[in-house]
Amino acid sequence: MPTEFFDGNTLRRISNLYKSKRGEVRKPTDGIYRDNECAGLCIKVRARGATWALLTRDINAKIGDFALFIEDDIPALRQLCAEAKDQAKRGVKPEVLFTAFREKRDVKAAKEVQAVVHGGAKTWVEARDGFLQWARVNKSIQTADGYRSALGAAKDSVYEPDFRHIVKKNVASITLGDLSRVKESIVTRG
Repeated sequence: MPTEFFDGNTLRRISNLYKSKRGEVRKPTDGIYRDNECAGLCIKVRARGATWALLTRDINAKIGDFALFIEDDIPALRQLCAEAKDQAKRGVKPEVLFTAFREKRDVKAAKEVQAVVHGGAKTWVEARDGFLQWARVNKSIQTADGYRSALGAAKDSVYEPDFRHIVKKNVASITLGDLSRVKESIVTRG
C-alpha cells in the first residue's frame, strides 16, 4: 500500500496501470494508494477499475470513480474527506456528502445539501404547503388562492402535472434543470 503525496504524477501512474503498450486494456493487481497529505483519502485499484475512497478505521466509503476527478480536484477532495471525517464523529454517514460533491464539485455546497438532508429535509410538497400557509396569513386570500393554483396545489389545478416530477424530491435536491422542466412544461402546454 503505497503512501504518497497525490498529484498529477500519481494519477498518470494509476491510469497507466490500465493501459498496455499495444493499446490493450490491462487488469492490474488490486492495491490501495493512500494520500500522505490527508489521512483516509485513497485510490483503490481493482481489476474492474480504480475508485476514489475514504478509508479510515470507522469509514469505508466510495467517493467516486477514478475518472471523475482530475489533478485540480485533489485539494477539494482533501477538504471533502476532512469534512466527512468530522461529520462521522457526529454520527453522520458521508454518502449524501459524496453524492452532492460529485454533482456540484463544491465542498461548501455539498455540506449544505447534507445539512438539509440530515437536518430533516422538506419535500417539495411540504415546503410548498408551508409557503401557502404563510401566504394565507400574510397576504390577501385572493393572492394566496392564486399562489395555490399557480403552484399546482389547488384541486383540479391545470398546473399540477407540471410539478409532478418534483413532488417527492427534497427541496435541496431540486436542480435548475428540474425548474426548467416545470417552466418548459407550462410553456409547451400554452
